[in-house]
Amino acid sequence: MLLCVVGLFPPSARGEDLSAVLAEAEDFVHQNTLYLALDRLREAARLAPGDYRIPKLRGDVLMSFRRNEEAVAAYREAAVLAPEALDVRWALWTLLDRMAAHHQAIVSLQEIARLEPDNPLAHLRLAKGLSQVDRLEEAVLSYRRAVDLAPNHQATRLQFARALYDVLDYAESRQQVDLVLARADAGSPERASAQDLLSHLRGESYDKGRRFDQSQTLRKLPWYTERNLKQAVLARGEAWQLMEQGRYSDAEAALRKALGFNPEDHRAIYDLGRVLMELSRYEEAIASFQHGIDLTKFAEFYPDSVFQIGRCLAKLGRWQGAIARFERVLEIRDWQNEDFYALNFPDLAKVQEALDEARQHLPIAEQDQSPVTHDLGERFGPEPYEYPIPPLANGHKLVDPIPIAAQLASIATETVRGSFRQVMTARDMIQDDLQTGLHEFIPVNPTDTFRSDAPEIYVVFQLTTNQENFDLKLTSRWIAEQTKSFPPNTVVGIDQVLLGLNERSGYFRLSQPEEGWSPGLYRVDLYLGPQVSAYTHVGDLRFRIVADSQPLQIKR
Repeated sequence: MLLCVVGLFPPSARGEDLSAVLAEAEDFVHQNTLYLALDRLREAARLAPGDYRIPKLRGDVLMSFRRNEEAVAAYREAAVLAPEALDVRWALWTLLDRMAAHHQAIVSLQEIARLEPDNPLAHLRLAKGLSQVDRLEEAVLSYRRAVDLAPNHQATRLQFARALYDVLDYAESRQQVDLVLARADAGSPERASAQDLLSHLRGESYDKGRRFDQSQTLRKLPWYTERNLKQAVLARGEAWQLMEQGRYSDAEAALRKALGFNPEDHRAIYDLGRVLMELSRYEEAIASFQHGIDLTKFAEFYPDSVFQIGRCLAKLGRWQGAIARFERVLEIRDWQNEDFYALNFPDLAKVQEALDEARQHLPIAEQDQSPVTHDLGERFGPEPYEYPIPPLANGHKLVDPIPIAAQLASIATETVRGSFRQVMTARDMIQDDLQTGLHEFIPVNPTDTFRSDAPEIYVVFQLTTNQENFDLKLTSRWIAEQTKSFPPNTVVGIDQVLLGLNERSGYFRLSQPEEGWSPGLYRVDLYLGPQVSAYTHVGDLRFRIVADSQPLQIKR
């Protein structure tokens, strides 16, 4: 009789019971009473054994328990029940990414891109995942799709250009860079990034692209043989011994012999310049040092080569050129703190002394009739920009929009560096109180797409290691990158957190403005340190807001 009564309940009543049970389970999850949540989910499974929401929520609970393998199995069960359920794919990818299961995570990213074919961020994220596992050629296809979907988003086009550069397609990479330079505003971060990549394309960097193999390139040169390389090393060693003995003429012959075997030996080229200086052949020494700079750009001998060129010009009485070189060395004095340059960086006291002496001669010297036209080169670094931070509401309300000028060059989606293991946007998050007294924050319903009526948007992050400093400030700036209501790159909100000792996770939150979110593309920049500047920028990620009428996921 009881079975008959149960069977008499209409489907709508059973569905209503299921919704109530699932709502109770979600409440228990947020209250951290996870065993009660699992109990309610068992009741839900009895009511509707084929509903994908049940294993999906069970996966959320198991993830909170850190039973990751079981959570992955639950999410995959949900994916089998509802292959088109986008929220399941997002939850599965987020967990696999946190577990560093990159190859499995890519499968989930491919499913997300399949379910959201018109979402450029989905293709960007897939491209980034493919790049992480060195599937660069496949990454190029995903970047290309993202550019097709967002042709006016110059940061996306720059990522595409860099991907082309990495697979050594320099011609198309240059085309994409030229498009950005033609469209980006002067002083914009996109233009700065494009100029930086253009310098790579011109050969002004050691970075030739990830697929570039120096050994294979050298093997195509007629002089590149094992015998020649061995002879070059022996000849250079002989030259060093002769230099120590003060036999500079013989050292010159040995160095020229070494360069005959290996014309691109930048150390031999540098040493030849030093020997020619000792022989008072300053014009030839300048040519040798400059040849080394042209060949290797900013190799470890660049600072001293510039200094030695200045000394040669001073010996020749060409004081203006000498002053320019000495000032250049002082301008890049911070490079001596880099291990790459520290050993060969000239003594700054001697550089300053040489500069002072050159300036004493300049007023009485005749104008240089043959000004030096050698390019000193440039290696640009970040500028210490400072930005006004408006009064904070700890992320609960939007601040007044603040248009900002060019700042950091955003060339990646979901780019995180250094301290961060994962940064993710989500509709919700749960707090797990550990026995140590610390807290762990876990994203729930992660996504990069929100409706304009979303009550809150969370950015949940995890650190790679425990925080070792007391009260280190992490700031997030929420920027309307391309929206209908704001000028490009407008700050719409700021939130801050203080990372206490041994904290490994945290979150930011921004509440819905009264008029709702403006549809478009948003970026969250992260800064770790006391000030908001280019030097404290540690990561960024993007999300989008869609109109309420647009579906957020494909129904099963």
